[in-house]
Amino acid sequence: MRVPVKMIRLLRGVALAALTVCLLALTGRQVKKQDDMPCNAVLVGIDTDNGMAFIDSADVLKLLENTLADSLLNRPLHSIPVAEMEAVVLSSPYADQADVYLDAVGNIHVDVVQKQPVARIINKNGVHYYMDEKANKFPVHPTFTCRVPVVTGNISESLSEGDTIQSAELKNAYEIIMYMNTSDLWKAQLEQLQVRGDGVFEFVPKIGGTVVLGKAEDLESKLDKLELFYREGLNYTDWDRYSRIDLTYRDQIVCTKKQAWE
Repeated sequence: MRVPVKMIRLLRGVALAALTVCLLALTGRQVKKQDDMPCNAVLVGIDTDNGMAFIDSADVLKLLENTLADSLLNRPLHSIPVAEMEAVVLSSPYADQADVYLDAVGNIHVDVVQKQPVARIINKNGVHYYMDEKANKFPVHPTFTCRVPVVTGNISESLSEGDTIQSAELKNAYEIIMYMNTSDLWKAQLEQLQVRGDGVFEFVPKIGGTVVLGKAEDLESKLDKLELFYREGLNYTDWDRYSRIDLTYRDQIVCTKKQAWE
């Protein structure tokens, strides 16, 4: 006896629907079982690829322990306050990003990305703090020192004045540093950036001397001019002969030779 095609299609549909219901039921049981599973461990991962050591696993665990009302271990996974844990980690001045998630075997993962400083600020009152790549300020660390350029001079802004940089001096310093960081040459050479009282910027390269940048404008043309002098002009002379290199003049570089006593 030949079964009609419509009947075959109907039977296939019924079988598929039954299979789907079974799978959903099994999945639901598995999800509930996982939700009821107790927390076995809190595993902290710190991004250290950039060489930062502002915060470690012990710091994160201590911060969570001191802030959360209840212990995380042995708590059912469904009761783990994931969003609250992320907020707690981000309350550290050294944490830039935090991602908390649960795995299938009862572990809580806490992944942390540290802030990446681009400069260390020393204001007129001698207060030190860092400025990061997002123009945020954060305090220096009691034991870890990051090797970044130092910004000094006519800076009144303190660490407590907001989370992000506020003053024109620091905003201009940030613009200069971020632009110089796009060049492997000047990123490697920038040692110190000085803000004068008249708003003029000078920087000290690692090879010595002082370079007068002027205002935080026309940075591309100024630094292109300096790079040309650095790569080609120094074939005929020596950088060490000059105490000061001024880039503020249009289409030229004015160099001041060192005196005998310098």
